[in-house]
Amino acid sequence: MKYNEDNCSVEMSVFELCSLALLSGDIGSQARPETYRGSSELYAKLQAEALGFYESEVTLENTSLNGGLYYSVSGVADGIIRGADGYLCVDEVKQLRNYEFYLPPSQVYLAELKCYA
Repeated sequence: MKYNEDNCSVEMSVFELCSLALLSGDIGSQARPETYRGSSELYAKLQAEALGFYESEVTLENTSLNGGLYYSVSGVADGIIRGADGYLCVDEVKQLRNYEFYLPPSQVYLAELKCYA
C-alpha cells in the first residue's frame, strides 16, 4: 500500500485490501504464497488451451473517492469466463498442499475472489 502525492490517492492491491479488511496477513510485506513446482506451468497450459470464452490474466482495478481521498485498488484475476448469455465468472486459482484440500478456504482468498467479482 502506498500514498501517491501526485493525485492524492491511496493505492493498494486487492490482496492487501482483503488482508487489511480481515486483519490477517502482513500488509507491509510483498511476499506471496509459496508456489509449487510445475503447477504454474500446468495452469499456463490450461489457460492457453481455453476456448474463446476465456480471457486469462485480467487486470481489474477501481478508484473510489471517500472523505476527499481517492482509493485505488487493483489486482489480476487468473481469468474471466464469458458465458453466451452475457454472464461473467471469475476464475481464481490457489495452489494447495495435499492436506489443505480438506480445510475450509482461506477467508483472505475468498475475500479476494469476491473483490474481483
